[in-house]
Amino acid sequence: MRARGFPAPAALALALLAAWGCGGARPEPSLPTAPAGVIRDPAPMVLVPAGPFLRGSPAPTPPEKDDAPARPIQLGAFRVDRAEVTNAAYARFVEATGRRPPQWGAEDARRARRPGEASAPDWSRFGWDGGRPQPGTGDLPVTLVTWFDAEAYCAWAGKRLPTEAEWEKAARGTDGRRYPWGGDPPGGRANFGGAHPGPLPAGTFPGGASPYGALDMAGNAAEWVADYHAPGYYREAPERDPRGPGRGVARAVRGGFWRDPAERITAHRRWRLPPAQKHGGVGFRCARSVE
Repeated sequence: MRARGFPAPAALALALLAAWGCGGARPEPSLPTAPAGVIRDPAPMVLVPAGPFLRGSPAPTPPEKDDAPARPIQLGAFRVDRAEVTNAAYARFVEATGRRPPQWGAEDARRARRPGEASAPDWSRFGWDGGRPQPGTGDLPVTLVTWFDAEAYCAWAGKRLPTEAEWEKAARGTDGRRYPWGGDPPGGRANFGGAHPGPLPAGTFPGGASPYGALDMAGNAAEWVADYHAPGYYREAPERDPRGPGRGVARAVRGGFWRDPAERITAHRRWRLPPAQKHGGVGFRCARSVE
């Protein structure tokens, strides 16, 4: 399912060509991974045990919908960050590596503007200024990072991005529930629907925890995952440890963000974005395999 305001496949391809093939700024290279066994980000993680879970939309869906069909998927054990990576954590990465810091600009405002809005929103107050998080924003989820930034952070931290299947199991458990907490509407369990004027500190809604204790997997900030995105992938994916298509023009984004309505923050809903594009509502969390 493509979120309103996000590119269609043809537009995605053009965006990538414009950014990478026509003299535009290329993505920064991925950084070396941390030495084996070294974890530079000590953020708490939750364990997701090995075993099957039900992936995909629990309701009857048209064949063209990209979160169908629902089917059992088998995964190995892994750990995932309990909450989203914060501005403060990302600042340590920027300081240690010299990575370009997140920055809100005119293009970000244009992308954030929705049909019918008189003017583009200004989310600069939630982010960075002069290469550092603004005062009072250190515990907010970092956003305005590309997929390449998210991948590089996780590698530097001694972790990795979760696969799309891992993210979904961590968010909904094994029973195919609609939201991390079950089937009831979000209510006070998530930051969604514009009820707050921006992101809230990571982990603000403990009542919205997933069956494994992961927080903010619905709303607050949407999250990059490792996989390429392909609309028909669920019909052809392997049933054991799927890692997404081998190639593509977009990467998958999951979870919805603070502006999205309830139907867009479900645990099964899929987004997509060009990997070199950043968005004011998209951040990430990291994962680790359990041997």
